[in-house]
Amino acid sequence: MIPERVYRLVEKKLRGAGHLREQADQRLADARARAAWPSPPIRGTVRAAKGMEHLPDAATIRAGGKNNSQEGRMLDAVQAALDLETADRWEEVIRDTDREYPPGDETGTTARLYYRRGMSQQEICARLHIDRQTVRRRRDTYVTTCALYAAAAGLIDMKGLDDG
Repeated sequence: MIPERVYRLVEKKLRGAGHLREQADQRLADARARAAWPSPPIRGTVRAAKGMEHLPDAATIRAGGKNNSQEGRMLDAVQAALDLETADRWEEVIRDTDREYPPGDETGTTARLYYRRGMSQQEICARLHIDRQTVRRRRDTYVTTCALYAAAAGLIDMKGLDDG
């Protein structure tokens, strides 16, 4: 059995599988737009004179510590690009898992109904004429397989994880 944290992470990715790339694309576009804005003027001559213009001003610190400098916005854009690459890798992991359980396979069918179509366990039981324990077992098998593909792709570090 895999650690619960990993299980929940994989389930979250499976539920949002159709939107991972779209959301990451939007975050990247937003970050690029923010990065294109000019830097705010440096407040106070003391900081400018001492060469500390890269530090956030007091208003930024009071707003939660987020750096709104040009450098900070560029770093946000870089992070958004990395998030997009990660979303692409997750989508590839999910495609690999789907190939492992192709259409017609009982485990794959159950998992797709649950994660992609958002059907409840009771709805799946009625549709496939199986009991809830079978739904859970198939779902567990699918999530575990996906987690193993994700770990192999470097998306999950399985070392040192435990449920405690």
